[in-house]
Amino acid sequence: MKASAEYRQIFKRNMNTPEEPILLSTAQAAELVGVKIRTWYTWDRLGFVPKPVKIGSKLHWRRDELLAWINEDCPKREDWLYRPGK
Repeated sequence: MKASAEYRQIFKRNMNTPEEPILLSTAQAAELVGVKIRTWYTWDRLGFVPKPVKIGSKLHWRRDELLAWINEDCPKREDWLYRPGK
């Protein structure tokens, strides 16, 4: 089995669990923070939110990073340092 096929299977398996997704789409990230998608895109362009993960042409945000960012009072991207597990 090719590596990409393995990753797809793992991703599908993880998405079928009752847990929250690891990566959020733009719409999901905006909803999590409580703003409209247009506002989220503007904030991303201005560097107000954490850096997204780009997969193909799509942008995604790490759920745990967004929650940590909110906990730290939403600093601008240039001031944000994500430290998983802290």
